[in-house]
Amino acid sequence: MNQSNDKSADGNAAQIGSSNQASRRSPGEDDTGQESKPGEGTGRLNLSGYALIALCLLVGVMFYRIVQPFLMALVSAAILAVLFHPFHDWIQNKVGGHRRVAAGIAASIIFFLICLPIAAALAVAGTQLFDISESLMEVVEDPEDSDWARRMDRWEQLWIVREGMQAYGRIGDEEKVRLREFAGKGMQGMASGLYEKTAGLIANLIHLGISIFVAMMALYYFFADGDSIMAELHRLSPLGRRDEDKLIDRFGRVCRGVVMGSVVAGLAQAVLAGIGYAVAGVPNVFLMAALTMFFSFVPFLGAGSVVTAISIYLAFDGQYAACAGLLIYGFIVVGSVDNIIKAKWIGTEASLHPLVALVSVIGAVQFLGLWGIFLGPMIAAFFYALLQLVRQRFTPVDSASSAA
Repeated sequence: MNQSNDKSADGNAAQIGSSNQASRRSPGEDDTGQESKPGEGTGRLNLSGYALIALCLLVGVMFYRIVQPFLMALVSAAILAVLFHPFHDWIQNKVGGHRRVAAGIAASIIFFLICLPIAAALAVAGTQLFDISESLMEVVEDPEDSDWARRMDRWEQLWIVREGMQAYGRIGDEEKVRLREFAGKGMQGMASGLYEKTAGLIANLIHLGISIFVAMMALYYFFADGDSIMAELHRLSPLGRRDEDKLIDRFGRVCRGVVMGSVVAGLAQAVLAGIGYAVAGVPNVFLMAALTMFFSFVPFLGAGSVVTAISIYLAFDGQYAACAGLLIYGFIVVGSVDNIIKAKWIGTEASLHPLVALVSVIGAVQFLGLWGIFLGPMIAAFFYALLQLVRQRFTPVDSASSAA
């Protein structure tokens, strides 16, 4: 009898001890003693839980359809917030710690000095592309009376053009008809496709303006309420805190590495090349500068290929001094700035293989328009960072150490 009472007393003492231990446990620890997120549930699902998940997915899809037109604007704002966060902190110190005042000043400076000039240059490049497409349509409709035909009359004085014309003259009449039909169909298809694309680009200028406004408002709130936004994302994210910190750190390094190393290098080459084009008298300067930036991502070609092609055009047009000057300027100034910027800013973890950079730029331009020149390498590099994080998360320690 006494033995049973002792056992019950020991059991009560164990329950009291476990309850005291549970009361002494910190609110952020679970039963294993590891830190857990506030509001983290047991993970059990019943019928109401599945219904709640289905409702969240349904509303989430609807919300995505609402914000989808401005998704790239929000992504651009997040990238700018990461890049210019030190600049915002510096302004906040200067204005006495007022977050919203500093956010407004920083967002305004970024808008007027960076985003507005880039958007204006892209808009002008689109209008110039539209003009070229219209001139190609004129060539298709009336090949004999067009600006291209008059330019060909001047080019016939060159030796290589004369040789080509003589070779064309030795072709039989039937082959000439087939060649003209083939060239005419190709020119008509290219001109009509280019016309439709550029007409759509001009029609979307209003949407571009609205997207820039949304991006600037998002940038302001990312600066002003960045800490609270990140805290809320931490609370809602199903990832562990270590994975979240690694992901945020990788995102920051990708932004700084790819943008400062690749995009800024291409932008600097485009600006410097555009100055050279304007001095040399090249038509459609903004469009040629946009092409220079596009080809700066292409391996083995780069911005120098556009400079060389335009120099050859100047030589065909009889502007030999402008041709020589642009070639020298392009290879000395435009070519060197790429190596200087990439050597200073780009890191090994954020760098892209040339093939990945090429495919990401071309695909992003088709999917996102001209903004894809900026966002394509960013998305590719961040995707690679996510794959690295997944590999580190799910690779056992023994396998990782043996593979190393």
